[in-house]
Amino acid sequence: MKRCKQCKKLRSFDQFYADANKDDGLRTNCIICTNKVTRRRNDDIIDSYRMLFGGCAVCGYDKCIAAIEFHHIDPKNKENTISKMKTAQSHLLIKELLKCIPLCCICHREHHAGVGLSTENLQNIHDDLAHKWSLYSREETFDVSSVLTEPITMDTFVVDEDTKK
Repeated sequence: MKRCKQCKKLRSFDQFYADANKDDGLRTNCIICTNKVTRRRNDDIIDSYRMLFGGCAVCGYDKCIAAIEFHHIDPKNKENTISKMKTAQSHLLIKELLKCIPLCCICHREHHAGVGLSTENLQNIHDDLAHKWSLYSREETFDVSSVLTEPITMDTFVVDEDTKK
């Protein structure tokens, strides 16, 4: 048995993720607490990404953040659904987000029904968003391939008001 550092509950060893760097080979927080923290952090990342570009990339809708969805530009490159990545490692979540364009639920449905913007038009918007991302990025240039292979921190999503101008 081991006590979780977060919730202070005594739990069996199988209720902790493995961690080779710890003396006992287990993380200090139980699986439940670890997942809660990860889910909260990933929700913040998702919400930041949704609103970084002002809501829907097509119509600009931004009233309800929950109505903004993620459309994968190239379904062949889709490794996971964003909504199923609540407890994924942050850099994997961000890697998947960068393959997407934020769309409101209406524009998303219209696209898949064939009455909205074409995939080519969405690709152009995605490319414009990547350029906009570079304006917010702390680096001089934004190379999508560089962030897809390296972990990214929450600082990537922090928008400094001075850099917007």
